[in-house]
Amino acid sequence: MGRFHQPLTAETYIRFVVGTEDEHADSLDGLFVECRLLRDDHQLEPHEADWLEQIYDWFNTELPCPPFRRRRFSTDAVTWFRSSAIRFITRMWEFAALLRDHGRPVRLLKTDHPGFICYEDPYQVVAEPWRMRRRRLRCRSSLE
Repeated sequence: MGRFHQPLTAETYIRFVVGTEDEHADSLDGLFVECRLLRDDHQLEPHEADWLEQIYDWFNTELPCPPFRRRRFSTDAVTWFRSSAIRFITRMWEFAALLRDHGRPVRLLKTDHPGFICYEDPYQVVAEPWRMRRRRLRCRSSLE
């Protein structure tokens, strides 16, 4: 686990983001970030904020946290659920409902190719989108 490689078999990955169909998915934030922004901007009712903390606690207990700080992933890297992570995907719909109640458009993305996988566990991967990775590598080689 946590090794750098690309899977040999096709698997479907799922990501929830906030944004419209007109916006490029690579630039959109996920639901964890958007819910935190609602909370931090004091846009939630007290009961919603309490409920959100309970869901965050559940995810923090049940889902491994990718080592973002230790690994120094690219800022373009995003987390995708494996399609087999049903119990986590099911709970994400609760975030989606809260965001929609607050006027935020939620999109469900599916792909067999999330990008360069830089971390994985049984439930999720962290991947850098291919487009962003190529751009970063071109910039790095032009500086050398």
